[in-house]
Amino acid sequence: MNNINFIKYLQKLTNDRFALICLAHNEYRTFHALLLATFTGLDSQQIIHTSNPTTDWYLLGTDGCHLCHTSHALLTQARAIHPRMPAVHVLDLADSEELIDHLGTLIPILLTPTRLLCYPFGIMDIVHLLPNNHHR
Repeated sequence: MNNINFIKYLQKLTNDRFALICLAHNEYRTFHALLLATFTGLDSQQIIHTSNPTTDWYLLGTDGCHLCHTSHALLTQARAIHPRMPAVHVLDLADSEELIDHLGTLIPILLTPTRLLCYPFGIMDIVHLLPNNHHR
């Protein structure tokens, strides 16, 4: 996937919040890396080709978004239920004009190594994404 396809996927998300469900694992992994590279400044190829891709989760939103704060609280609740939940990092879309144009109406967005969830999502959606999401 190249940057043109990355933009096309962002545009698809603008019209359909479930647009990335159809991506093959490798395509999603590339999209995930390109999105993270936008925030981290790392080379997306480094992210893509790491032998152990990040298990961390990312909550994309903006500082003044009340839905983002609500989603962060849901993630905190999920961590209380599942203490081994991956780390969650908050990323501010306002840092990228291009991303805010494409994703601003979909925030908050939960980005995991395997899925992208656009709001609305609830505690059960979050728990379902957990690795080995067996109830203990």
